[in-house]
Amino acid sequence: SLMDYKTYCGIMASTGIPYFSYETPSFLNNIEGSINTNEMLISVSKAIIYFENILQECLKLNHEVKNIKSNVDHVLVDGVKYDYLIDCTWGHLKPNDETFFEASLLLKMKKINDFDTAITLVDGDLWSLYPTENSDIYTLSSVLYTPLTTKESSKEIKKEIGKLTDEYLTKVKIQIIEHAQQFFPNILDYFEFSDYQISIKTKLKGFSSDRSCYVNKTERIISIQSGKIDNIFYASNYIMKIISNEN
Repeated sequence: SLMDYKTYCGIMASTGIPYFSYETPSFLNNIEGSINTNEMLISVSKAIIYFENILQECLKLNHEVKNIKSNVDHVLVDGVKYDYLIDCTWGHLKPNDETFFEASLLLKMKKINDFDTAITLVDGDLWSLYPTENSDIYTLSSVLYTPLTTKESSKEIKKEIGKLTDEYLTKVKIQIIEHAQQFFPNILDYFEFSDYQISIKTKLKGFSSDRSCYVNKTERIISIQSGKIDNIFYASNYIMKIISNEN
């Protein structure tokens, strides 16, 4: 999209989501307006501890599932019988013809001067600078350069990631930083490159960047596909409804 700041604020207001107009920081250039969303940082380490405590009696890590057989009233996972299988692997466990896989690159940027602002530039192919749980490390991503390559299968995308060279990653790193410098010219006065972070995204095919949450059920297998972490609440409620209606 290409819309002016006033129109963007009007759309925000129509959603009912609280937002606040914000004075654009002086270190940013070519920005028509800014919004303070009061978005908070998600603590991944606390989430891990929380779910490990809840699931400690049934949690089994580092186990590769090799065989799944679904029936009308149960599912067999590597020969073990369960009432349901809830697949949260985003297509890595069971292929989905409606999705594809994308290798994505984030730059870990270490603070070298005081900085305490999270930035997402919207309304175009722009970039984001986000804090992490480590107060000295931010991640820098670019809509143009963070996506490295796409493949139809989980196996293919993992193979492609294994082929990435230091020379290629250095080239993309420079592109991402130069992209950010178009709007944040002095970014390297605040940060220095620290490391690469490569991850795999599962995306829905189509021309839109769909961030919706989809829950599909085939016999006793329930599969989840969603774009944002807050969709866990929708997915959880929907799955509980499915199970409750059947039992």
